Amino acid sequence: MPGVTLTKWRTIWAERFGWVSLDVVEVPQADQGRALADGEVDLCFVRLPLATDGLHLIRLYQEQPVAWVSKDHPVAAFDEVSQADLAEETVLTNAEPASIDL
Repeated sequence: MPGVTLTKWRTIWAERFGWVSLDVVEVPQADQGRALADGEVDLCFVRLPLATDGLHLIRLYQEQPVAWVSKDHPVAAFDEVSQADLAEETVLTNAEPASIDL
């Protein structure tokens, strides 16, 4: 999951469960629920919302939503924005590096 401090969690895993192999694979956000349900992975860093029925969930972070705009955009002058402030804007909800460059 983009934004996860993977080295930190791999280190903690090794300290607590060093006798259990940890193989790390990237799972696209759209496939996380399926990968867990199908047993493709045993655990997964996910970004909510995700159907959690039948899953054990440990919340690691409380994420704060952000809006990225160019520095010359009128919204850049605000310290905080609401969804209403962005109602007339084109909003990209996928935070891939290419979309951020836009």
